[in-house]
Amino acid sequence: MHRERDPYVERYFEKTVKYVHKSTELEGLEKELPTIVFDDNYLKNLEERVKSKREKAANILFMLNRLVLIERYRSPIHESLVDRVERLIKEWREKTKDYEKIYREGVQIVQEIQKLTERQKTLRFADLEYSMLLTLEKWFGDSDGVLRDVKELSERLKQYMFPGWAAQPTARRRVEAELRRFVRRYVRKGLSMEQINKLYDELLKDVKTYGIQ
Repeated sequence: MHRERDPYVERYFEKTVKYVHKSTELEGLEKELPTIVFDDNYLKNLEERVKSKREKAANILFMLNRLVLIERYRSPIHESLVDRVERLIKEWREKTKDYEKIYREGVQIVQEIQKLTERQKTLRFADLEYSMLLTLEKWFGDSDGVLRDVKELSERLKQYMFPGWAAQPTARRRVEAELRRFVRRYVRKGLSMEQINKLYDELLKDVKTYGIQ
């Protein structure tokens, strides 16, 4: 679902983009790079249009900066890959850059984005459902049981969520209570109360980020 950005948030994004460019030394290099649209043919077009390892690495890293780090909350897919992109940026900052390695790892991340995107389409999951699925799979792995749990939780939450629900104390409490009831089932999987609370916090973040606003 498309969300309009608050003007203050928009300015924050612009400042963050500038900071990321400067901190990764891409600010000057960006002008040298060919503009390649991120779509299903991104990797093919990058291979055909860019020959230098340095420019390939810079191009893919610049794209991942914007897509995954700067606009991370636009998609649960991007948010799930933040740690990997941040590690790649760290490698870029090193004095002895291994451009081939950076590019190769960048390709793997792009392929993961494409794979996760295709899976979301196949499942016909909205962003909220998919974000909860990715969270639960991070904890318990990929299984039919996790898929069933997500569908069940989604149905439970629908009755309490409506445009503007997050600003209504009663609706917020009901959503939070429903989440609490849901995560308690995982005690039987051997999770401690500390882990249960952590899982609850992660799912609540999913709901607040991708639920109907």
